[in-house]
Amino acid sequence: MSDYHADRDSQPEGRLNVAENANAALRTGVRLEVFTVAWMFAEAVLAIGAGVGARSVLLTGFGFDSVIELLSGVTLLWRLSSEARGLSAPNLESVERRATRISAVLLGLLEGSRFAKDVIPFLSGVRLAAAQQILVGVVLVVLMIRRPEGLLPEKPGSN
Repeated sequence: MSDYHADRDSQPEGRLNVAENANAALRTGVRLEVFTVAWMFAEAVLAIGAGVGARSVLLTGFGFDSVIELLSGVTLLWRLSSEARGLSAPNLESVERRATRISAVLLGLLEGSRFAKDVIPFLSGVRLAAAQQILVGVVLVVLMIRRPEGLLPEKPGSN
């Protein structure tokens, strides 16, 4: 019997399979995250370059969103690589805490940038005028519901 079979047979069956599966999944996760980071890097560079070249705020903003997502991917890659290198449990826990904090900040930045991309154009010239018209329309509808005569003065003795 080979050494591999002797080692495998001397350990409880479930323990070996779980450890092997976990290590294989971790290696696959690292490989996938390397590909993801490379993809996001290319996406960010192309989007920002094209946005600046076309003077497109929207495309440039998309590129900056991609940079935030890229940083998030790098954080996950750091976390997975730390575990794959066999970092001790206390050190791995410290990495996990830092990665969680970094991810939370990046998520806040991502959502903040998406909010800004949606709100800032809305507040620009034409859209601001449209928003004002909508607001006036809403106020008029509320007035009509509360007072069916609308803005006309009340007739004397109509109470």
